[in-house]
Amino acid sequence: VTLELEAVSAAPFTAISSDTHNITVADGAAAGERSVTVDSNLLARDVVILLTTALDHRPKLYVEKSGNSTAMMFSLVPRVEASVRYNSEFIFIVDRSGSMRGQKIAQTRKALERVLAALPEGSLFNIIGFGTDFKPLFRESKFSSDPGAMSDATDYVDAMGADFGGTEILKPLRHALNAVPVPTFDRQVLVLTDGQVSNTAETLRFVRKFHATARVFSLGIGDHVSRLLVQGLARAGRGTAEFVDGTTDQAVFDAVERQMEVATTGALDDLSIAWGAAGGAGGGGKAPTP
Repeated sequence: VTLELEAVSAAPFTAISSDTHNITVADGAAAGERSVTVDSNLLARDVVILLTTALDHRPKLYVEKSGNSTAMMFSLVPRVEASVRYNSEFIFIVDRSGSMRGQKIAQTRKALERVLAALPEGSLFNIIGFGTDFKPLFRESKFSSDPGAMSDATDYVDAMGADFGGTEILKPLRHALNAVPVPTFDRQVLVLTDGQVSNTAETLRFVRKFHATARVFSLGIGDHVSRLLVQGLARAGRGTAEFVDGTTDQAVFDAVERQMEVATTGALDDLSIAWGAAGGAGGGGKAPTP
């Protein structure tokens, strides 16, 4: 199975890439035209293609046509002060159920070791292992600059096995999201799992309650992970979802690092849009705050 698409832009393309699939890019008749072919493991995961243009941060209207159907998306990039500093609390909820045994738990250990070593200065962190039940590493999150806490975390990750029984994800999520928020710190929750649960709808409703106080990111490992659960957690928690087949360490590393890059970037809330200058030709005013 192959996927072919024609990309047309008013501005020249500077790059077209994909972190999820191998793609072939061919030049079109003009600088703003490209032909893209996806021909590897098309059905294994969502296809994500990044198109970068010379006017990458200008407002854009995207139009997709397929037969008699047309879809449009309007994209705006808000102006954010670069001097703003964000303090984050990172809580890693790790699936330690029996199905994670073998290569999956080994890759998870390696990924966590890399993430812990690269936590931003001044951040807080905790690790919660879960299966039939759950167990947090610390009663309260610790500073990444605390040598004792980092040593305990390293020892915990090194010894981490797939020995917690079944997959009950709602319990650790309740523990993490119901915890008293740390003033001036944004809570970022990263869930790593290979499983499915019977109470997906209840879990997503719970996570949605905390969309204003925390972000939830999810990484699905293996071919049998529930996409409904993994994608639903990210949507309900204003985070991102990633899927890896678990065949290579690097794929897991790259997915976790992409999510950490997003998590260390401040989230924007209570946005409003000014539609032109007041009294101008196009009128003025603001759209209601979402």
